[in-house]
Amino acid sequence: MTIEEMLTLCVTQNASDIHLIVGSPPMLRVNGDLIPIEGEAVLEPARSQELVYPLLSQELKDQL
Repeated sequence: MTIEEMLTLCVTQNASDIHLIVGSPPMLRVNGDLIPIEGEAVLEPARSQELVYPLLSQELKDQL
C-alpha cells in the first residue's frame, strides 16, 4: 500500500491520524482508538522511509 492509499483509507475511515512507527504496523486513529491497517506488516526502517520520503522536500530529506 502506498502512502497515498493510506491517506485515502484515512479519509474513508474517518481517521484523524496515520501512525507510522518502526516496529509496529501502520495504524489509523479512529475515534481515539489505534487500529492497524489490515494487510500491512510491521514497519521496518526502509519501508518507513519508502512511505514518508515522497511527502518531503529535498531539504527535509537531507536533514533526515
